[in-house]
Amino acid sequence: MRSISRLSVLVCLLAISFSSRGEAGVFSGEITSVSAAQKQVVIKTTAGLEKTFLVPGDIPVTFNGKPAEFDQFKTGQRATIFTSSNGEIT
Repeated sequence: MRSISRLSVLVCLLAISFSSRGEAGVFSGEITSVSAAQKQVVIKTTAGLEKTFLVPGDIPVTFNGKPAEFDQFKTGQRATIFTSSNGEIT
């Protein structure tokens, strides 16, 4: 019972951190949707939350630590996105 309560608290804290603005963040998970044309990616975290990101054209992207084109990203791949305190991708 305690482990279920702890898990519930953890899920709530994660949900709050994803929805709050004003804090820099690191979002890691599996790509569930990607649009190279719109430069949009949806990531599902290990907590099961989905987060949608629009990637500005001036933001460099990498694949395995090397410069990449956005169309190299596919559903099912793991990704990490860094955001600034105003919620923009950095």
